[in-house]
Amino acid sequence: MPLVAYAGLAFVIAAVWVVVWPSDKAAGVDGPMWFALRWGHAAAWGFLGLALLARAFRADRLTRPFGLVAGAAYVAFVVSLIGAG
Repeated sequence: MPLVAYAGLAFVIAAVWVVVWPSDKAAGVDGPMWFALRWGHAAAWGFLGLALLARAFRADRLTRPFGLVAGAAYVAFVVSLIGAG
C-alpha cells in the first residue's frame, strides 16, 4: 500500500478523533490538560499523516519533525488521559 494511502487513513482517523474524544474524562479538567485531552490524539494522527506525506513526496527534512510532533502530541494525550482518570 503506498504511503499516500496510509497518510489518507491517518487523516481519516484524525477526523474521527476531532468528533469522538474522551469528554467524560475532561469533567473538571482545564488548561493544558483539557487541551491535550481534546486535541492531542487528533493532532497525533494528523501529524503522522503529514509525516507520511512528507516521506511519500521525498520531503525528508520534514518527515522527522512531523513525526516527533506526532509522538509528542500522543504522549501529551496519554499523560493527560491517565492524569484525568
